[in-house]
Amino acid sequence: MPDTLAYLQEVNASFLENLKDGDVETSRMLLWNVLEEIAPRVASAASDRHACEFVEVLVDHMSAQQLRFFLHKMEGYFSHLWTNRYSSHVLQRLLSKVGAIVGNEVKGEADDDDDPDRAADVPPMSSLIVTMCSEVQAEWLTLINDVSASHVMRAVFCALAGRAPVLEKRGKKGKHKALQFQSAQTTAERSLVLGSSDGRLVELMSDAHAGPVLSMAVRVAPTAVQSKVIFKLLKWNDPERSSQRFYDFAADSVASHFLEAVCHSCDEDVWAAIFERCLQGRLLEFSEHPISNFVVQNFIQRTPTSDLAETVLDELQGALWSLLSSYRAGVIWRLAELCERFKLREKSFFLALVAAIEKLEAAKPEVARRDVVSALIGLQLSNNQNSRLTLNVPGARIVETLLKFPTDVSEPIWASDNEDAKLALFEKLQGQFGSLVLDRNGSFTVLKCFDVVSKVKELFSDFMDDQAPKKKRKHDKKDGKKSKKKAKADE
Repeated sequence: MPDTLAYLQEVNASFLENLKDGDVETSRMLLWNVLEEIAPRVASAASDRHACEFVEVLVDHMSAQQLRFFLHKMEGYFSHLWTNRYSSHVLQRLLSKVGAIVGNEVKGEADDDDDPDRAADVPPMSSLIVTMCSEVQAEWLTLINDVSASHVMRAVFCALAGRAPVLEKRGKKGKHKALQFQSAQTTAERSLVLGSSDGRLVELMSDAHAGPVLSMAVRVAPTAVQSKVIFKLLKWNDPERSSQRFYDFAADSVASHFLEAVCHSCDEDVWAAIFERCLQGRLLEFSEHPISNFVVQNFIQRTPTSDLAETVLDELQGALWSLLSSYRAGVIWRLAELCERFKLREKSFFLALVAAIEKLEAAKPEVARRDVVSALIGLQLSNNQNSRLTLNVPGARIVETLLKFPTDVSEPIWASDNEDAKLALFEKLQGQFGSLVLDRNGSFTVLKCFDVVSKVKELFSDFMDDQAPKKKRKHDKKDGKKSKKKAKADE
């Protein structure tokens, strides 16, 4: 092994120098020479503490044919390579490049025309991955519990789904189409997982290594398999046990991520079934827990229909004070998003939130009380002990979402008999009237100011002196003229 290490160290220096000089052809030929040289010792090189670093550098620059050649030479050693601390990193690096290669194979597109003669007897990448999985499939319960092999297994699941094992993306950009691997015995492998001991699977769900693998498997599994895996792990055929298992998983720091993966991956029917059996009627209980509240946030975020959104709001809108008291602003943020997404109860939710914040602030000494926005954002300025600005991120998200609500939330203030409140709102807006008059909705707020505030001259000078942007929207001119006409009439 010392000779192999010295060789890799030498060729790496030469390889990187060629890359720096832009000599692509020489670098390609050098890689092939290295692969042929270390082929009989590729498994031991990948498993060595020092040599693996050089191997990873080479993997980063291998072509598709070279990666297939490299993985082919590892056959027969995968059980060891998965569990070795160093070779597991080499495999993860290689698997991060597999998705695109298999995708091309599925489409019938050829490899890069690198060196067909050297790769002539090497199977397609999809077959190599299937061979690797077949070699270790009898050990999967042991491997999934191993600190190194569990990471390789996650990378394999990602590769099978045609995605790189990187940080998961959210939203539409996070959706990836699963690739169909040739000769994959999915029925047998599915039976292997689904036929495993229920008690053993429950133990694995809370394991720091195995739990994330099962969560990843749910995220990337084909639709036909996904629901079966979910229902197997939740013991769905027993209503009472499945509800209790969901409850236990939600409070576990590892297993809770599986439930989050479920709600982001399952279809509308599965989401509704899980919600109705396991969450409905207990949302506040789950929300107040330091771990399970994140499960609730994910389920609220993925609520599929307005009817189910109404059900969620029925249960939690009246508990905003309790959520604030238990520092669960994240749940409130998701509720606000729910209102905005389905255009439901925006006004009543806003008023309920204001009332909850005012109730919470009323319990504080008068000097410590804050208004609604200040209480939500919780901004703390830098001082002698701390030079950083800090704020409550979920609270700031709530404010951001509330700003997307209809603009008539200030109407009750103008229509009320409270002159102090009207004056306070006027002072908040002062300095911004020039911009407001050019906005379709803001112009109506300015007109309300003329109707209820006596300081017309201050308001008039504010927006008459304002230098509006030269590029205006179509309705800017009309709205501005309307406000100026009203100002002159009052003057």
